[in-house]
Amino acid sequence: YGATSVSVKIGQKNNPSVKTGWFLVTNLSELEVGDKVIIAAKSVDETIDYAIKTYTSSNPSSNPAIEIELQGDSISSVEGVEQFTLESGLADYAGTWAFKCDSQSRYLNVTSGSLKLKSTLAQEGSWTIDIAADGKATLVSKTTNTKTTIMFNDAQAAKTFASYAPTATGKGAIYLYKEYK
Repeated sequence: YGATSVSVKIGQKNNPSVKTGWFLVTNLSELEVGDKVIIAAKSVDETIDYAIKTYTSSNPSSNPAIEIELQGDSISSVEGVEQFTLESGLADYAGTWAFKCDSQSRYLNVTSGSLKLKSTLAQEGSWTIDIAADGKATLVSKTTNTKTTIMFNDAQAAKTFASYAPTATGKGAIYLYKEYK
């Protein structure tokens, strides 16, 4: 009888215990309070990937994007990319999340269609998160403003993340990437 060998390749995607780095979230069950995430997007034509650039001010006038490089379903470098720590949204909005900006220690909020940072958690900083199997994320604020949904605008020279009406078209898809240590 001849000898037989079997080799098994275990990759990071099929063995979460060996994941290290920033990986695409494809199911809401992957997220927990305390996780670090990056809000990213694809250009409308899906040829270029972006993320929210690190905030240099606690009161930015816009949310500029920085181009990122993907390797499969992970981000190869997060230099210059804003990282957020997930927290629970306000108790009045059960099941919501808050994005606490790591560089400024403030919460991501919607103010008249703009994404702003605030020192305290508010209704506008409580977000529902839905994630499709392909990783496309829908982030909707509990704001009373009509512009509730984070989207990516690459139609102008300065690529930006902002909030739009949920029915807005021509915007790049949003994705969340979670840090695994």
